[in-house]
Amino acid sequence: MKNKRVWLCAACAVVVVMAACAGPRTAASVVQGALTAAGDVTSIQFSGTGMSAVAGQAMTAGQEWPRRDLTNFTAAINYTQQSSRYELNFAQPTFGGQQQNAVVNGDKAWTVGPNGPAPQLANAEARQLQILLTPHGFLKGAIAAGNATLAEANGTSTITYKALGKYTLTGTIDAQNMVTKIETKRPDSVLGDADVVATFSGYKDFSGVKFPAKIAVSEGGFPTWDLNVASVTPSAPLDLPVPDAVKAATLPPVATMSTKLGDGVWFVSGGTHHSVVVEFGDHITIIEGPLSEERSMAVMAEAKKLVPNKPIQYVLTTHHHFDHTGGLRAYAAEGVTVVTHQSNVAYFEKALAAPAT
Repeated sequence: MKNKRVWLCAACAVVVVMAACAGPRTAASVVQGALTAAGDVTSIQFSGTGMSAVAGQAMTAGQEWPRRDLTNFTAAINYTQQSSRYELNFAQPTFGGQQQNAVVNGDKAWTVGPNGPAPQLANAEARQLQILLTPHGFLKGAIAAGNATLAEANGTSTITYKALGKYTLTGTIDAQNMVTKIETKRPDSVLGDADVVATFSGYKDFSGVKFPAKIAVSEGGFPTWDLNVASVTPSAPLDLPVPDAVKAATLPPVATMSTKLGDGVWFVSGGTHHSVVVEFGDHITIIEGPLSEERSMAVMAEAKKLVPNKPIQYVLTTHHHFDHTGGLRAYAAEGVTVVTHQSNVAYFEKALAAPAT
C-alpha cells in the first residue's frame, strides 16, 4: 500500500509539472491545437448534397429565403492561394442557372459558364468570407490575422479576430478541439449589419483529416446553406489562376442616363436596375430604389438636375426583393418617405432602422 501511495504521488507531481510547463492557454495555442487536431492542410475539396437559398429573395417580406435543392455540389478551397471554387448542380432550373460555378482568387471573382469566365468582381469579398466560414479557413484566418483573442467557459473556447479589414469573426471550439460554430456580421444593403452564423457537426475522419459531415449557414436569420458532406479530399491539387478577361476587368462607375417619357416623367437607367423620376406640383417622386446606396445617391442627384428646386418626397417600391430595395436606406436617410405595399411596412420599418456600421 505504501508503494502505491508513493507512485500515486509521483504521478500527480508529473501531471502538475507538465501543466506548469505547458503554460497558460492563449488564443494562438488554442488555434494551433485545433488546427493540429483537424489536420493542417493547404487545400481541401468536399462534396455532397444539400440546399442553397438566395438571401433577399423571399416570396413574402419577412419569410425565409427560398430554398433550392442541390442534387450535388463540389467545393474546393486553396488556403494558400486564398482561392475557392463552388460547383453547384440544382435539382430544378433556378435563378442563376441550374448549374453554377463560382470562383474567387484574392480580390478577383468570376463565374464559369458555357461562354467561359465572366467577371464578378463585386462578389470577391463575399467569397473570401465564405472561405473563412469553414473550419480550416477560420483557424488559418486567425493565425494570419495575428489579432485573435481567447475566452473560455464551460469546456469550450471562443476565438475572436478581425479579418479582411472589416469582419469580426467569433468561433466556438469544443473540448475535442473541433470548430462547431462561426459567427460574424456582413453589410447588407437592406438589413444593415446582417448576422451570419455557420455551424458544423458530425465530424468524421477523412483520410486523416477531420471535417464536418453537416454544414449549416444562416444569413439575416434564415438558412442559406444546408450541406451534407459525403466525401472529403485533403490537400487536393487546386490551382485557380485568374483568367485574362477577369484580370482586365474593372468595376464600372455608377452612372445615370435619363430618357424623357413624357411631360415630367423620366426613365433613369445606367445600371442593371432602373428608376423612374416623376415631377409633381411641389415635389418629386421616384419609382424604384434598387441595388445600393451608391446607386440611389446617383439617381437622386439626377432627379435634382432634371427637376431643380423641388424636394424628393416619395420613393415607391414595386416589390420587396433586395435587388429592388437595396437603395431604400439612402432615401430614408435623406428624409424621403418610402411607399410600399402594406404587407411590407412592418418589415421595412424594422430593417431600415437596423444598425449599419
